[in-house]
Amino acid sequence: MPPALGCTEPVAISFTAAYAAQYLDQPCTKISGFISANLYKNAMGVTIPGTTVCGVALAAAIGAFGGNPQKGLKTLEDITPLHVEMAQQLIANNAVDIAVKETPDFIHLDLTLSAGENICRVVVKGTHTNVVELYINGQPQPLSAKQNASARHETLPTFSLQQAYEFINSADFNDIRFILEAARLNSALAAEGKTKKYGLNINGTFADAVKNGLMSNDLLSKVIINTVAASDARMGGAPVVAMSNFGSGNQGITATMPVVVVAEHLGADEETLARALSLSHLTAISIHSRYTRLSALCAASTAAMGAAAGMASAYHAPLAGSLFIAEILFGTLMLASLGPVVISAVIALLLTNLLNGGAAPLYHVVFQQNLTALHYGLMLATGLLAGLCGPLFIWLMDYSHRGFVRLKLSPPWQLALGGLIVGMLSLITPAVWGNGYSVVQSYLLSPPLFSVIIIVFVCKLLAVLASSGSGAPGGVFTPTLFVGLA
Repeated sequence: MPPALGCTEPVAISFTAAYAAQYLDQPCTKISGFISANLYKNAMGVTIPGTTVCGVALAAAIGAFGGNPQKGLKTLEDITPLHVEMAQQLIANNAVDIAVKETPDFIHLDLTLSAGENICRVVVKGTHTNVVELYINGQPQPLSAKQNASARHETLPTFSLQQAYEFINSADFNDIRFILEAARLNSALAAEGKTKKYGLNINGTFADAVKNGLMSNDLLSKVIINTVAASDARMGGAPVVAMSNFGSGNQGITATMPVVVVAEHLGADEETLARALSLSHLTAISIHSRYTRLSALCAASTAAMGAAAGMASAYHAPLAGSLFIAEILFGTLMLASLGPVVISAVIALLLTNLLNGGAAPLYHVVFQQNLTALHYGLMLATGLLAGLCGPLFIWLMDYSHRGFVRLKLSPPWQLALGGLIVGMLSLITPAVWGNGYSVVQSYLLSPPLFSVIIIVFVCKLLAVLASSGSGAPGGVFTPTLFVGLA
C-alpha cells in the first residue's frame, strides 16, 4: 500500500523516463519506445499530477525533466511549471515518439532517452516501478536491490475473507496502526477535491444536488461526495498524495473513504477505525489478487454494468436502463462502452424473470383497438412534450427547495412541513402516496375520467415537489413515471 501522487499509470511513465534521465549527463533531447496497451488506456486522458495537462508523451517528457525516480510513485512531487514548458517544447520539436503495443504483461514500459552522445534504455514490468532492465549506451547494467526496490516482487498469496476477518480481530493494534495513515492521506485528498473543480468535478455535482434537494443530505450522500472528491482530485492532477491499494490509487480511496466517513459519523475510536480500514483494504486485496494487476476492464465499466443491471431488474427495461446509465456515467453511447452494459442489463432481467417464475412486463397495458398511424403520431408528440417538460420539472424542484430554504426552518420542522403538505394532498386523493406503481397499473387497465386524471396529476406533482423540496429522502424517478402517466 505505497502512497502515490496522482494516477499511477501516467506516473509509471514519468517514473520510467525519470529513471533513465538520471543516467544522462545533460538534459534529454529525445524520447522513444513503447508502453503496453492496457497501461496506455488508463494513462492517455488523466491529468498529470501537479499540472493541468494530460497525455502519454507529456507524462514521459515531464518525468524526464523534473521527475525524481527515488520517490517511486511520488516521482512528480517536485515538478514546476518550467518542467512542463520544457516538456511541451520537446514534444513540439517532434522528439517524443511512444508507441502502443500488445504485451503479455499488462504493465510494460520500454523507454529510451537520448542526450548528446548518451543513450539510456529502461524497461519496467509487472508493477508500476519494477525496473527489470537497464541499458546505458547499449550496454546492460546490473540492478542492485537499492536501485530497484521492486526487483524482488513476488506473487501475493491469496487469502479468504474469513482469514482477513479473523486476522483483523486478533491482530495487535500497534501492528495495524499504520493503516490510519491511509485515512489521513485520503481524507486530505478528499478535502482538496472539494476546494476547487478538479477533473469532472463529480463531487461538486453531487454537492449541488444535495443543496438543491435532488439528493438527501444523509450519511450515504456524505460517503459518496467524500469518496468522489478524493478521486476527482487524484485524477484531476491535485498535488496531494493518495494511499493506494494493490497498485491502484482509486482502489485505495474507495477502500478508505467510506469507512472513514462512517467512522466519523459513529464517533468510532482510532482502534476501531484501524480494524475497519484493515478489513476493507484486505478485502480489496483478496479480490484483486485473483486477477491481473492492471485489468483491461475499467472500473467505470463495472459500475455502469452494475447500475444498468439494477435498473433493468427493477424496471424491466434493459435497453432504456443501459442508455440511461451510459449517458450518465460515460457521456457517450459508443458501442464499445455500451455493449457490456447492455449485456449485463439483459442478464439481470433474465435472472429476475427466472427467479420470479417467468417474464412479465412491469406495467400491463391492454389495447382496446388496433394501433394506427395517428396513435403512433400521438405517442411521438407525447414523447416530445415530455422531453420539453423535463427542464421545467427540474426548475420546479429547485424552486420548491429554495422556497423551503427561505423559511429558515430547522431540518426536522422542514421535513415535517413537507410531510404535512403531502398528508393534506392525500385527503384530496390517496393516490399521491408511495411511488405510484399500483395506481399507474390500475389507470392503465381501467382509465378514469379526465377530471380525475387532472386532479391526480396536480396533487402528485405538488407532493413530489413538497417531498424533494423539504429534503425528504427518496428518489423521484418512479414518481416521474406517475406524473408522466397522468
